[in-house]
Amino acid sequence: MDKFSIVKKAIDNADPCGLLDCHAPLDEYDDESAEIAAMISDEDSAEEIAVICANVFSRSFAENVSADKFLVVAEEIRRELEKCGGAL
Repeated sequence: MDKFSIVKKAIDNADPCGLLDCHAPLDEYDDESAEIAAMISDEDSAEEIAVICANVFSRSFAENVSADKFLVVAEEIRRELEKCGGAL
């Protein structure tokens, strides 16, 4: 699985803005997922990934989002990156 797919799956599952639950298109968070995937490295901790996610979503949705909101998502991304052995 590539980095974008890992991030997209975690973000879509979390549906951080509740848009997918309201029947938004399945690609609703693709721009944010692509930006996050491009910004994270295989060495980033879950906490660092959570900050990146929060910054991207804060900018995209023009509201201040806490990194705490993304910690579970970031932990999922971190786990999946580790499964890939840093080969992304």
